[in-house]
Amino acid sequence: MTRPAFLPTPRQELLLQATLFSGDDARSAFEEWARVADLESLDAGSVRLLPALYLNLKALGVTHALTPRLLSVYRSTWYRNQLLLSRTAAVIRLLAEHDMESVLLKGAALAAAAYGDPGARPMGDADLLVRRKDLRGAVDLLLATGWNPRPFVSARVLDSFLRTKHAITLVDDAGRELDLHGYVFYRSRVETLDDALRERSRPTTLDGVSTRVLAPEDLLFHVIVHGAEWSGVSPVRWVADATCVHRSAPGFDWNLVVESARTRRFALASLAGLEYLADAFRVPVPPEALSALRALPVSPLEAEDHALRSRPPSLRGMARRVLVDYAFIAPRESTPFAARAAGFPRFLRDRWFLESFGQMPGYAVRSLGRRVRGRFFRPS
Repeated sequence: MTRPAFLPTPRQELLLQATLFSGDDARSAFEEWARVADLESLDAGSVRLLPALYLNLKALGVTHALTPRLLSVYRSTWYRNQLLLSRTAAVIRLLAEHDMESVLLKGAALAAAAYGDPGARPMGDADLLVRRKDLRGAVDLLLATGWNPRPFVSARVLDSFLRTKHAITLVDDAGRELDLHGYVFYRSRVETLDDALRERSRPTTLDGVSTRVLAPEDLLFHVIVHGAEWSGVSPVRWVADATCVHRSAPGFDWNLVVESARTRRFALASLAGLEYLADAFRVPVPPEALSALRALPVSPLEAEDHALRSRPPSLRGMARRVLVDYAFIAPRESTPFAARAAGFPRFLRDRWFLESFGQMPGYAVRSLGRRVRGRFFRPS
């Protein structure tokens, strides 16, 4: 079986062990990694782990020639994260003033609930979940206070865009990004499941502002599903994220993770992630939970989706992924085929951030040309 592309390489595993293990295990992993590490050419996914590596080495009393560079990365991350989290807290306060409850997702949630240090994990943006019925109002409120969609989406097609997407990216005048979610997952849009997740969320504070954060089981599940996917930037920090979430949560309920995998149709991604964490990083996943995941039914759509996301995309794979993505959000089988097919052009227009259907042929040709050139005419 081909190794999924979202799993760490051997060298990345050494870095993760140095970051997550304790005692001599961490020291020996760091020494082996540092012998071949070149911070100037380090891949972007590994760079994201350096602040947490610095904190673990500091706790172990380890000093090295790389320590000043690691300290510099940590301090820079801490500073940028503080600015982003402060801005996010202001958004949470603004939404609350207009009776819109929000829940922290992804990096902001991990900073608040798992890592224990705002500089431990770099964040390119912050993610907030609002109720689906509040999404358009929340977007309008933020647009009125200086935020803008990225890429640009005009008011004329905004409603259609929000129906197609699970979240919208907004950027302020300082370049800080916020992903405002109407659903937690792109491929699992069931409001009752998101409502249950919201009910399980826990109170916390962010820069002095009261808010909520996902329950540990939901946060770990979100981390694994989001991480179990090939990316141009290696997504290896999902391993550190998931490990830290579990360590922060005594009494962790694995049955809830299994149930989430069943109801949201992410059995394969959940199983792949948890098997790896148990085998390579000593996360104590109960055998019963792994057996339960293996026993879950898997639809052909889920199997194809997982296979496509587990490897770098080919040209054919990219086309298949568009169709699979639409299948997850299209009207259900009870809807006449003609009605389901009629929604596909609007899906493509919104996926491509276009203003009109007339722009679609030209965009498709240009996009295909870029892909072909990138694949067959790489510079030597």
